[in-house]
Amino acid sequence: MEIKRVVQQLKALADEGRMLLFLILWREECCVCELEAITGWEQSRISHQQRLLRLSGLVESRREGKYVIYFVPERIKEDELFRAIYHRAELSSEIVDKIQLVKDLRMRGGEAEASCEVMVNG
Repeated sequence: MEIKRVVQQLKALADEGRMLLFLILWREECCVCELEAITGWEQSRISHQQRLLRLSGLVESRREGKYVIYFVPERIKEDELFRAIYHRAELSSEIVDKIQLVKDLRMRGGEAEASCEVMVNG
């Protein structure tokens, strides 16, 4: 990998908020409303941080109906440097529990829309 690309990616992860989103998305792909529920952040903050992660190549997205799903691509998960970062940094148990809730809701509902509806409407 080019030095310039590595530096760009490390700079993206040098922000605590972007690192948090990266670690969440490493564990589970999510849409913005799911990330809002997990982090407690507003949509605008998430979108801004996601944009920087996408520009660095650490996160990608795909459309599922009216939702955009964000995820860490396999090529990043297979990279030794990013695997080491993932295994070195720890998510709080509260965040891990919220990720599991999102995963469980999506499995029951079959898509992001189902988990977002439950999280938004209780």
